[in-house]
Amino acid sequence: MMKVKENVIKKKQIKKVDILQNSLTVYNDDKRPKILLNSQIPTDDVNQIYNPKSDGNCGFYALVIAIKKNKKNWNLVKLAMNNQLNKHMKIYKDWLGYNINLLKQILESQKSSCSSLFWFLSPDYAQLTVDTFSVPIAIFDEKDEQCTMFFPLESASQYISDSLYKPGESVQELSHNNKQLKNKIQKSQHKVRKLNSSIAQFKHKCRRHVSQIHAVTQCPLELKGNDIKTKDLQHCNSDTVSQALVESCAKYNLDVS
Repeated sequence: MMKVKENVIKKKQIKKVDILQNSLTVYNDDKRPKILLNSQIPTDDVNQIYNPKSDGNCGFYALVIAIKKNKKNWNLVKLAMNNQLNKHMKIYKDWLGYNINLLKQILESQKSSCSSLFWFLSPDYAQLTVDTFSVPIAIFDEKDEQCTMFFPLESASQYISDSLYKPGESVQELSHNNKQLKNKIQKSQHKVRKLNSSIAQFKHKCRRHVSQIHAVTQCPLELKGNDIKTKDLQHCNSDTVSQALVESCAKYNLDVS
């Protein structure tokens, strides 16, 4: 057995790490082994060991240590996972066949000490965890000596350094910005359609009014609204030009001076 220098990861918890036959055993102050990592894990790849308090929430403690680097606000991990579960309920209930009632019961529990009914479950919680935080997780089962790797059902945020995009801007951010731009374009197109409709209605009123002018004054059909001048009206029967015609011309800004 080769002795390795003392690793103080958590005060009053982990005191000594021994490596034997590619296995890793962690001892507490009372010299009893508390953790035995699966021999499939290369010791060179182990960069952190955490022995959580065994009060029923150890799985969530381990998660918050890996994510937040401290054990504070471990209940926020449960909250994030519960939000993920509610957001994609159909996937976990209908497609994966998870026990939703049990999962929510565990996630909504804030007890600092709980029974095995509220423990971190695998594969249910492992898959929910990787989906919530977009990171792969490997579960090593000491009892069955099996290793299971879980991957997110959704792709993680990727960062693009292409010159077409802003440096460091993620695909999700770009997608959000594109949606906003698309909404603005749709609103602009709607305004243009309304404007075109108003113009069409105005033209229709002008054509109808010119027809009324022709009916009242017996002016030539080829005369159009903006073409009507006093000299043109001289060819018409001036006795039939009424005050209503003058008011109508003024209404549509027709120059008859």
